[in-house]
Amino acid sequence: MKIAYLSANPLLNLASPSGYGTHMREMIKGLRALGHEVSPLIAGGTAIETLAQPGTGSAPKQLLRQLAPPFLWETAKDWRLKRFDGHMTTWFAEEINRMKPDLVYERGTYLQLAGHRVAQQMKLPHIVELNAPLAEEKAMLGRSSWFAKEAEAAERQLLQGAAKIVVVSSRLVQHFSDKYQLPRDKFIITPNAVDLDKVQSSEASTTELRKQLGLENKVVLGFVGSIFPYHGVDLLIRAFDALQTGHPELHLMIVGDGETLPELQELATKLNLNHKITFTGNVPHTEVFNHIALFDIAVLAKTKDYMSPIKVFEYGAMGVAIVAPSTTAVRDVIEDGRHGLLIGEEQTLEGRLKELIDNQKLREQIGKSFQEKVLEEHTWQRMAEKVLA
Repeated sequence: MKIAYLSANPLLNLASPSGYGTHMREMIKGLRALGHEVSPLIAGGTAIETLAQPGTGSAPKQLLRQLAPPFLWETAKDWRLKRFDGHMTTWFAEEINRMKPDLVYERGTYLQLAGHRVAQQMKLPHIVELNAPLAEEKAMLGRSSWFAKEAEAAERQLLQGAAKIVVVSSRLVQHFSDKYQLPRDKFIITPNAVDLDKVQSSEASTTELRKQLGLENKVVLGFVGSIFPYHGVDLLIRAFDALQTGHPELHLMIVGDGETLPELQELATKLNLNHKITFTGNVPHTEVFNHIALFDIAVLAKTKDYMSPIKVFEYGAMGVAIVAPSTTAVRDVIEDGRHGLLIGEEQTLEGRLKELIDNQKLREQIGKSFQEKVLEEHTWQRMAEKVLA
């Protein structure tokens, strides 16, 4: 089958190391692994050379952004998106007419209907992947614009016109079906997953890394990923601080970089924990699993209710015991006490960590149990199979 894979957002680049880039690349790879011909039509580019870098806009543009009221700035951005959507409609139509696919698979984007228009015009089945309530999320982040209502109407039109809607969690099924009066059987839930070809660690490299970092005979708590406020790494540091006094064998390892890393390093200094916390900064993706292999307990302290964090599946693929929040998306894949320990209304991060710190057998049991589930059910090829089933 010929599949046209669309992304109409000019800011989304297929080569991006961010979570969205990984998701796009791996879904394409999964579809191809099933024997299908997939042609990416990506507005933001497909190569690292065309990847926009943060803060690389012109000086006048940077100054204007600082001076303009947020509402006007967001309105101007949305107006440009609407104009770009017209351009993408023409480009998609030309390319799809040329390649003559059997199916259009689109990563849905905010305020843009180019893929919907072309699929309708050419009477092609149209699958839409939407992994967040984009219009609502933008308003919640304080980034409303004049086009907010139009963006919501576009989201409704996109989802109502789709043959199937792919989402990462049951929470999004509930949200979209209730908001837009959509039948539940129109949705396909495909949580994030792992590429088994990349889940590799070297015992020799891990042993050397453990020695370099002075982690012999330590119980290592760890976090891997981009460091943003919604991941709650500060909560992890504070929980670690409370636990390490009674557990001198503990060490905390934070792998990754992001906007709040300097604040976290300041917090570690303030709590006098610099000798017990390792901040690695950015690590090449080829080395990430060697770092996860050092963990005894892997942690995700906080996440949004509808998000399906890729790091949970990376932890799981390595057989590391997991502590994570009891969100809807996490409960979709992790059974509390069997595949991991979840932080709910009656459990704290500190308490759940202590359970695993004090019980090596439990760490090994839940690590192995979730590993088996991830390797069997949560590969990108399995997700592609679910979409096309």
